[in-house]
Amino acid sequence: MGDTELRRFIRISLGSLSELECELLLAKELRFVASESCQRICGEIGSIRGMLQGLHVSIQQENTHQSRLSTL
Repeated sequence: MGDTELRRFIRISLGSLSELECELLLAKELRFVASESCQRICGEIGSIRGMLQGLHVSIQQENTHQSRLSTL
């Protein structure tokens, strides 16, 4: 898998994570999930989102750095 495909996969994963968060919040509003559980899971979602975003930025920066080196 190349960097372009990996970045695309990460963007799709971030979208799926946002869908999960919305569904969780809806489940909380409808009282299918306890508020404490929702808070804990939302915290984990935030951590995962941060990791995915960091990975995306890291790959993007690496590509930018490699592009600059190849023009020298």
